[in-house]
Amino acid sequence: MSPDHAWNTRARLTEDEDFRKPDQELIDKALTGVAHDDALRRLRERAGVADVATADRIRGLGFTEETVVLIRLMPLLAVAWADGHVSDAERAAVISEARSYGIASGSAADVQLAAWLTHAPSETVRDAAVDILAGTLLGDVQRVIAACHTVAAASGGAFGLRKISARERDVLDRITYALERKGIVSGRR
Repeated sequence: MSPDHAWNTRARLTEDEDFRKPDQELIDKALTGVAHDDALRRLRERAGVADVATADRIRGLGFTEETVVLIRLMPLLAVAWADGHVSDAERAAVISEARSYGIASGSAADVQLAAWLTHAPSETVRDAAVDILAGTLLGDVQRVIAACHTVAAASGGAFGLRKISARERDVLDRITYALERKGIVSGRR
């Protein structure tokens, strides 16, 4: 084989690789886009939302198709954390509601919920989740409001009086207002 032939062969291989690399990058990008679109579709289905913008917002808050069900529990977490800590009774009430939504022990949603029962989710996540819940009919809102009251009353009060603290009442009022503002809860205040 002549040196010119070897050089031409190497040059052709390099040239072919130069063309294949962008092609492969485009293919990889397309496959990533398809996977992204598929994941977004599944998230939309699980969340019960029709529009991509809301699904993107949900994903931007850190929810996945496995944890999106926790949006339904975010108002309960807000009430549970209203006094700056979560009592054992409040924890039990939140977990009971989680189980009724089909959140299995040890699932990704359960692990995230346990973390949020130990360390409060940020106000940004809580407020955005309540807004999403209100705007998307994600779940039975009346059920969420009733469960919030159950969590608020779970710790009880001194001698059974004032079962719901002033802070919990404030959070309950804000959650109810947020849901009413979107026109989902009627006549509840």
